[in-house]
Amino acid sequence: MKKVLLLLANGFEAYEASVFTDVIGWNRLEGDGTTELVSCGMHDKIKSTWNFYRCP
Repeated sequence: MKKVLLLLANGFEAYEASVFTDVIGWNRLEGDGTTELVSCGMHDKIKSTWNFYRCP
């Protein structure tokens, strides 16, 4: 399985990250399903500009 690493910083724009999560998500549902998205950051919780939390 291929892995894609998505690096997120505090204050990231949710719509910028959604491009990757959407494409990889559709690959898992409708594609061959061989790609996994892994997100990470420097903290346990990462907060976007609109208070959307991502817990890697």
